[in-house]
Amino acid sequence: MREPQHSISPLDAKDHSSVDQLIRRAFETDAQPEAQVLEAPLVEQLRVDGDMLFERVLVDSAGLIQGHVAVSRVWVSGTPVLSAGQLAPVSVHPLAQGQGIGKQLIRSAIHTARLQRLDVLFVLGNPDYYNALGFEYCEIKSAYGPSAFYRACFLQGGSMNLSQAEVMLAPAFMALD
Repeated sequence: MREPQHSISPLDAKDHSSVDQLIRRAFETDAQPEAQVLEAPLVEQLRVDGDMLFERVLVDSAGLIQGHVAVSRVWVSGTPVLSAGQLAPVSVHPLAQGQGIGKQLIRSAIHTARLQRLDVLFVLGNPDYYNALGFEYCEIKSAYGPSAFYRACFLQGGSMNLSQAEVMLAPAFMALD
């Protein structure tokens, strides 16, 4: 069986509406209908505020967007001073989930962040999933408080002690309930 053909590329502004719909479908549940999905307005607000560092999309052979990843600006204060991003959200069309698209998008985001000379990417997510992609627990003060689910991927070298640092997320994240 042949692997499906696809490509990962930067998001084109003409595709904002398609990505909005993708995000809504990816995060829709019985408890959270499409209209109540918080991740789509979060992405839009990050764009409006100028806090989006970059976005990548995975497009299938038919030209349809099947996945999206966003990396937004965060600020790290204390020691050490770092250039950092927040990986979120990662969205995959419901019919394409379970095919490794999320992992491909995350690897692409890590690669792009390295090229942009970011020192670290942060994410709030399942440790087992993100550890396999190069993220690790980091003891840093954040809006999430101490959490085993807040992870870091160090991009320009080995792990760092961030116990004396604090990460401040973009205001759009802070506006979420």
